[in-house]
Amino acid sequence: MLIVKILYTGGLSFDKLKSSSLLTEKDRAFADGFLQPKDKIARLSSAYLKRKYVGDWEVSDFGKPISKTCFFNISHCDGLTAIVIADNDVGIDVEKVRPINDELKHYVCAENELEAAETDIGFFTVWTNKESLSKAEGSGLTRFPNTIPALPLSGKREFNGEIYFSRSMIVGDNVLSVTRRGGKDFGLKIEEEIFTE
Repeated sequence: MLIVKILYTGGLSFDKLKSSSLLTEKDRAFADGFLQPKDKIARLSSAYLKRKYVGDWEVSDFGKPISKTCFFNISHCDGLTAIVIADNDVGIDVEKVRPINDELKHYVCAENELEAAETDIGFFTVWTNKESLSKAEGSGLTRFPNTIPALPLSGKREFNGEIYFSRSMIVGDNVLSVTRRGGKDFGLKIEEEIFTE
């Protein structure tokens, strides 16, 4: 069972979050560098969850946060930030479901994935599967999305000679997908993080 901690950020003020004793001055300065308030909160809430559940981390050449003590990954979208910790390389992506157009579907999806992406929820399930897989693999979205396999949406997939296992679920108005290296099945449990500082 993999536990995903979710911090809902919609009603969280930047100044309140910034006052957390878990955050470093570097975390605060990095978040302050963004112009939009929602981007500031997303970056600061990411740092908060990483400090709380991982401790210290570094950033890989591909921009993936890595730790010497555990495997983890983080994702955020409008209104929430999520972190997952695992026993192997792991990726997580969460996206708010919204209307998309056919041009984007054809850019993101391989031909055999178009049927799964017919609805907006289906499209974002395909999208989050692709992004969580590329994050688990370690490169992120550095290649065309239609070259990253999304099927099956929950189950085993091969990518660059490695086997991965993915799970997806709906969380409110969002689709969340987690992918872990190795073919071992896992369940997902969502736990809400309450910011109390």
